[in-house]
Amino acid sequence: MASRTFTIYNILKSKKGFTEEEAQTIATAMDTKENLVTKADLLALELKVTEKFSRMEKMHLVFFVIIVAAGLLTNPKALDIISKFLGMAK
Repeated sequence: MASRTFTIYNILKSKKGFTEEEAQTIATAMDTKENLVTKADLLALELKVTEKFSRMEKMHLVFFVIIVAAGLLTNPKALDIISKFLGMAK
């Protein structure tokens, strides 16, 4: 076990409450060079997250408009105010 792997192993075993086998498996996996992330991977992940947040913001706006419209249409006083504002009633 490499020095870095041994350090990760000790931290997991002592502070996080993992068993010896679990700590060794996690420490070995974290030290493997195959698990490294490239800049391209991070940029792709950032793009996906940005797209998801953009989509969520749009959905929140749609829900807000629906809630406001439902509130206005079900409130009789609001209907009077809207009709006066649009010039439909005196």
